[in-house]
Amino acid sequence: MFSVPAAQMPAALPRLSGPPGALPEVIAFYRSAVAACTPRGLHVAGAQLTARGSYTLDLSAGAHIVIGRDQSQQRLARFLAVWPQLAARHSEMFVYADLRYANGFAVRWPDAQVPAVTPPSTPSAGNT
Repeated sequence: MFSVPAAQMPAALPRLSGPPGALPEVIAFYRSAVAACTPRGLHVAGAQLTARGSYTLDLSAGAHIVIGRDQSQQRLARFLAVWPQLAARHSEMFVYADLRYANGFAVRWPDAQVPAVTPPSTPSAGNT
């Protein structure tokens, strides 16, 4: 186990982090996440385990998936089950997904440029 400054980190290596002594658990979770995400076009670049036991995945596209500490495998599987439908509706990759909800998840997409819409004019009292 070692730390490397981000500027010197080879791009091909996964970025794994966690509390002391948790390396085997982080590696196991990372491997299972890669196996689950890769067939769906999501490439996992790293995994973090916080001191409180919460997992986060970093994707190579820059997106982050916050999974939480309870039922992490099941929450990730629930998200991945609907990912193909979400991806089909959006041309861009999501920025952030929060899977910590008991019965669902939240996804933040990049800000989209919405064209300005001029509201319809209302007739004045003198025009009939």
